[in-house]
Order: sequence, then structure tokens, then C-alpha cells
Amino acid sequence: DSGLFGDVSDPFVKVKVGQAEKRTPTIDNDLNPKWEEGNQFTFVLDDSETAIHVEVWNSNNFKDDSLGHASVDIHDLEPEEWC
Repeated sequence: DSGLFGDVSDPFVKVKVGQAEKRTPTIDNDLNPKWEEGNQFTFVLDDSETAIHVEVWNSNNFKDDSLGHASVDIHDLEPEEWC
């Protein structure tokens, strides 16, 4: 889904903290998506939660493909940086 042959990605993002997982809406046919809605999540944290895991996916009919991922240590973030 590179756009070379007219086929572009249908991206969405999964955000995971511990066992809790949320996802954004899918943005169809966009190689440079901007999520204007559905991109703020609330997670209940306990002392065992140490990281926020973010993964961007390409939505497909049969099997979604990972486009990339990152993890951020929760303790490295100031509370006002979370929004």
C-alpha cells in the first residue's frame, strides 16, 4: 500500500497499556493520516503499568498489516504531556 499503483494505506492506531487496548477509527486511503476525532483514550494505571505501546496498522479485508510501532515509558512523561 505504497500509493505507487493507486493502492494506499487505510491506517488505524492501536494503543495498549498493560492488558487494556484502544484503537482509533480507520482513515481510508491516506498515506499521511491525521486523526481529528477518536484519538484520546483513558487508561486506568496501576504500579505495574510501565509503558504505553503504540502501533500503526493498515486495515485489510483479511489480515491487517503492521506499519510500525513505538513504546514510551510512562514514567518519562509529565502528566500535561499525555494530552
